[in-house]
Amino acid sequence: MILRRVIKHFRQQEWTAIFLDFLIVVVGVFVGLQAQQFAVDRENRQSEAIYLKRLHAEVLQTLQLREDNVGRRFRTKEAMNNLYHILLGDVAPSK
Repeated sequence: MILRRVIKHFRQQEWTAIFLDFLIVVVGVFVGLQAQQFAVDRENRQSEAIYLKRLHAEVLQTLQLREDNVGRRFRTKEAMNNLYHILLGDVAPSK
């Protein structure tokens, strides 16, 4: 349809009409590309929010595991320290 109009205007040497038809096509392509980019950006923002929530949950889990690990190591150190003193005879074994 646009091509027929352009050919008709070209044959009649209506340069203003040819320019306007060309401008309409260029603007249409530009608007289409911008709409596509907007949709991609929106999808990326949604994915980013999901990834950030997952990352936050993983960080919280890692911190909890680290805290548990530190407590376990502290208790092990205390038990080994008590055993050391018991073996040396410094302290009587506690029940």
